[in-house]
Amino acid sequence: MRFLIYMLLVVFLPLTLASDTQHRFSVFVSVGGADETITGLLTSHLKRELRALGDVDIVAYGGDWGFTLRVFYVQTETKGGVKTGGLSIASIRETRVPKIRLKDNFSSLRAVTPGTLAAAYWPKDDLQEWCILEVGSFNDNILEKARIWKHR
Repeated sequence: MRFLIYMLLVVFLPLTLASDTQHRFSVFVSVGGADETITGLLTSHLKRELRALGDVDIVAYGGDWGFTLRVFYVQTETKGGVKTGGLSIASIRETRVPKIRLKDNFSSLRAVTPGTLAAAYWPKDDLQEWCILEVGSFNDNILEKARIWKHR
């Protein structure tokens, strides 16, 4: 009987410790623009790419998020009003100020550090590629620094 208990501990204890020690990042994703189809497409691609990182949870704005990735786009068109098939896309990446750094009166605020702005012109047919590049840059410039900071 002891042997069975020891075997179960050897097998399951590392699994429970690994889940407790891995730091998870809560990210709020927001996409704005006039076309609901493009908004939905960008939102789903961004969230899928963030989840693929393995340590990211997507949360709502009202949730306890630590980072934001906000995107806004407009469809480009000629002076005559003909749509060109491209998008002008702007994004901002923000990190939330930890509640411990806020005074008690302001602890309910969702204060962020100055964000990183980015802008691009992108063909509408290649939005998944833009999302991959955007999340890769978000990971390299924001989350990777936080991972290093957490392991100190």
